[in-house]
Amino acid sequence: MIARYTTSLGLGASVTFALLLFMHILIAARHGPLPDRIDLPRLDFVRIERTPPPVESRRAKPSKPDPALPPPDVPTSSDDGTGNGVEIRTDAPAVPLPDVDIRRSTYVDGDLLSLVKVEPSYPARAAAGGIEGYVVVEFTVTRHGLVEDVVVVESTNDVFDRAAVDAALKFRYKPRVIDGEPVDVRGVRNKITFKLRN
Repeated sequence: MIARYTTSLGLGASVTFALLLFMHILIAARHGPLPDRIDLPRLDFVRIERTPPPVESRRAKPSKPDPALPPPDVPTSSDDGTGNGVEIRTDAPAVPLPDVDIRRSTYVDGDLLSLVKVEPSYPARAAAGGIEGYVVVEFTVTRHGLVEDVVVVESTNDVFDRAAVDAALKFRYKPRVIDGEPVDVRGVRNKITFKLRN
């Protein structure tokens, strides 16, 4: 084992020495002695005068037009050629306007209108068992069109109750408006059907 190490070490040292000698020969053969002075090309800097940017000429503002002439006089009567003057009235008749309460003009009276109905998520337990059914929920629609106080009135299977309530809470309505004021509507009912798709 010691012989192997000795042989490897001797072989490595001889290869290293041979490489160093080869590099020295390459360097000495390519270049002679370095000159004392190396002439490098000179760089001359030439300053170029920059021309100033062009001055934008401002156009003169157009003169104001002459003041408008007064409108021509409109005749209140005309002659149709038969000698009978036909009177043409140019003033509009005065129409009395009803008093309008501006505060209430933003809402128009109307009944409750459904805007958004969200499809309920099908319960996994019901889907796995192939169960179908429906749930009737009752709730209050607020004056802002939101749903609150949802209760289950009728259900074919209580597995659907939670999903039906969650879906009803996401419904949105146009509220009922009476005399220009939106009002809460209680006792609104909705039937939510759960049916599996093929």
